[in-house]
Amino acid sequence: MLEWKEREHEAADMAAMHNPGCIQALLDCGLLKFFRTHNMRKQTGLLERIVHMWDPDLRVFHVGGQDLEIEIEDIYFVTGLSKRGAPVAMSGQRSDVEHTMDHYIRLFCAAGTQKKAGRAPIPAVTDIVLRTILLTITRAFGSLGAHAATKAQMAYAVECLEPRVFNWCEGLRANLFSQLTSCRTGRQSQFGYGSILVAIFLERVPLLQPQIALPVRAPTEPRLVLWASLAERLRGVQTLRFDAQFLAWLDRQRLFVEDFPYAGTDFTGDAELALPPGANWDQTGMCFFLVFCHINFFVFSFIYIFVYIVRFLIYIFWNADVGRVRPDGLDPYQRRLEGVEGVDANLPDHLERLTADVPGLRMADIPIGLQGYTVDVSQRMRRALRRVVTMLLFYREHHPPRDDQSD
Repeated sequence: MLEWKEREHEAADMAAMHNPGCIQALLDCGLLKFFRTHNMRKQTGLLERIVHMWDPDLRVFHVGGQDLEIEIEDIYFVTGLSKRGAPVAMSGQRSDVEHTMDHYIRLFCAAGTQKKAGRAPIPAVTDIVLRTILLTITRAFGSLGAHAATKAQMAYAVECLEPRVFNWCEGLRANLFSQLTSCRTGRQSQFGYGSILVAIFLERVPLLQPQIALPVRAPTEPRLVLWASLAERLRGVQTLRFDAQFLAWLDRQRLFVEDFPYAGTDFTGDAELALPPGANWDQTGMCFFLVFCHINFFVFSFIYIFVYIVRFLIYIFWNADVGRVRPDGLDPYQRRLEGVEGVDANLPDHLERLTADVPGLRMADIPIGLQGYTVDVSQRMRRALRRVVTMLLFYREHHPPRDDQSD
């Protein structure tokens, strides 16, 4: 059985939130947005389903006949971690680290601290800024150790104090793949990225999302904040649950992969997401051409115009810091039919004939929680689905749930 293994340190995080030095240090090294996210309550049953979909050879998930590949943008928009900067190796040893673990313990930990299994106990670190960065880094590493840091993690944390921005998304993605493969092949039973992986699937597989009106969030907020708030681990009312009944229902469904996740999310210019020196938000690599065009405007006017057209197209179609935009006029229902094998193309006709003698409803008469099922589809499907809603409401009216049964 797979074990959802994530470390919580809320008391330490709360102390760091009220320490301006900690916040500034996290901001300078590109970890602040991720630090402000929380882990979800354990959803072990769903996690096992997701890991079972993983193909270790192709490094993709097989979801309902489609392949779902976790991309850098998934990690970026879900966690808010930096995807620019120096590379990070989250597995193995760093060959460029000059100091030993004993040196780090002697320099940064309380007197008398001893390493355990070659790791430094993070609570023994005396500086609250370094301790906070270490806790955040080990969480990004998906560390399975109990609040202990490796020599490589200590080295990264010390470099973050310079400050230095790292490409955490690339390193996390590679380490996530490694843990997925180890769990899928049975070499490992503990998984350290449960919250991040489930949040990615909630974005990419819409059937997993709760059928409620989701709260409106700021475009600069990592998506993990939303899903963690609906499935809080330590407090509050848990809105998002994946119990045995839901998983049994899920097994009977035909899943599809969302083509336009993170629409509305925009990290461009976010003051809480640091960039490494010389990096730009959208036009990385374009600066030389733009300067050249400005200097030679009159001589090379056609080059100037061409480059700015390319720049405009990159901003519209290839903006790395903005979630994908759903094209105008796209029929999501038809797109889903094309993406899923075995769906009858005459389904709208069948549904319309099946519900022909059922009166329809106006949008205003449909409960908010059910409106999402009847919009963003073709007109014929909309009529049929609203008749289905009529039957559903009639059934609920005449078959109220028992006290021991959820609605």
